[in-house]
Amino acid sequence: LVKSMYCGFIVIAVFARFHLATIFKIAYESLSDSETIRLVVVTAGITGLGHLLKVIGSFDSITTNLKSIFSDLRIIIAIIPALVGLLVVPGGAIISAPLIEQLGNEVDLDKNTLATANIIFRHVNSYISPMSSGMILMSSVSSVDIKEFIKFNLPLMMLVMPLAFFYLLRKTDIVRKKKNGFQLGPFVELIRHLSPFIIIVLFNLVLKVPFHFVIIIGIFYVILFAEGKTHSATSLKERAYVTLKGIKLDMILGIIGIMAFKDMIVATGYLDEISLMIVNLRVPLFLLVFIIPFMIGLMIGNTGAAIGLSVPVFMPLIPVGSSGVPYYCLLYIASVTSYLLSPFHLCLILTIEYFKASFSNVIKKVGIVGSWVTILSFIRFLFIVYKIGF
Repeated sequence: LVKSMYCGFIVIAVFARFHLATIFKIAYESLSDSETIRLVVVTAGITGLGHLLKVIGSFDSITTNLKSIFSDLRIIIAIIPALVGLLVVPGGAIISAPLIEQLGNEVDLDKNTLATANIIFRHVNSYISPMSSGMILMSSVSSVDIKEFIKFNLPLMMLVMPLAFFYLLRKTDIVRKKKNGFQLGPFVELIRHLSPFIIIVLFNLVLKVPFHFVIIIGIFYVILFAEGKTHSATSLKERAYVTLKGIKLDMILGIIGIMAFKDMIVATGYLDEISLMIVNLRVPLFLLVFIIPFMIGLMIGNTGAAIGLSVPVFMPLIPVGSSGVPYYCLLYIASVTSYLLSPFHLCLILTIEYFKASFSNVIKKVGIVGSWVTILSFIRFLFIVYKIGF
């Protein structure tokens, strides 16, 4: 995938007939862009922190205590990515990957299923969380209250997530019976070992500290204060070394390649041409507001880009007031769902790389769940439009 990004960058530049100076300029601007630098810092921090927590035994303790609280391992496999998904950070699925990997090994789940579960359950927050960066952006550019998007999407998730749960995790041998009654101890231990994540969430969401700074704070907290379950990496020097050793350079190179590829696509202007061509087709508006952001999201792998490029095109066409709300909701569904399926989606790429899963197999399974979301969103859209008389 890393090689594909760089090869794609060159191929598109050649087909666009860019001069060598222009190509180098795009590459330099992409590499030096603050967003690229932030993503590199975040990815290095997340992978280093994850490796450190794994070495000192924190991940083992988290899964052990979750198993003491819940009687069904399938619930834990679904809960962990959803909890981590509260962290608004690109590529954040890599945090939950080691946790559900341990559970998956215990119940003999294949890597493709684990990778798919990590993607699907992590991104349920993108559809219904008011803290979702995509939803915040959508509300801002469309002037539609966030509550309207939640009202539209929540019934969809209440249907799709249980279906996804049993579709992905339907093996009967995953269920195990609980031996003991309620115990306070596992809850206390769980909170203690989750404290690095709790600190990261508090600093990021409550104190509004940028995530690339927060992840560094989390690393220093674990190095200085976290108690390990194992006897390895007990000194500060050892923990610092383990953190640096855990940084995955291939993921960092992949991120740089993705950002460069995305910037090259934008520089060609192909997205604007495609949007104009589709708008000129005689297609019902509700299909257009889904198709265009879906295509953009697939090509770029960024919900914000799909929203930012699509909403200005459709604002003059979408009805004003409450009549237009279902159209914006449909546009948002398209932006998020295409993001999940995009080959440039960081969480998808990093998860597949981590589990060494089959790209085609994971995409197929994510696509099946995405098709359920799409079908139900159209049904809900038509029902709402019919109710209000359009």
